[in-house]
Amino acid sequence: MDLIMVHLSNLLDDKLANLVTKQDFLSLHNEIASLKNENLSLKKEICALKNENAKTEKLLDEIDNKSRRNNLIFKGLSDNNQDNFGKIISEFCNEVLKVNLNVDHLQAFPLGRMNVSNRFNRILING
Repeated sequence: MDLIMVHLSNLLDDKLANLVTKQDFLSLHNEIASLKNENLSLKKEICALKNENAKTEKLLDEIDNKSRRNNLIFKGLSDNNQDNFGKIISEFCNEVLKVNLNVDHLQAFPLGRMNVSNRFNRILING
């Protein structure tokens, strides 16, 4: 009888050795709590980064709008002298608009591609 009891005890011990213990549950619980805290802090960081990104985009839009305020686009001008678009605009303003334009402070460059007659349709002045 003792031999049977010892044998059953050994079988029971072998079967119970693979079962999850309370310590295993506590360990998993602590890991889950740690992951929840990390997840919460990451969510807060993402929210802060989204707000910062929105502010940066708004500032970029404001700067872009301010930089475009002084832009003028001229269309249909003859650009035989393609090397100096500022000179073309200056001559047009002096002759047609009767406005003296200081080309030294302006940047002039063509917009888009050349058309069929190898001319640019639009010239941008940025000042």
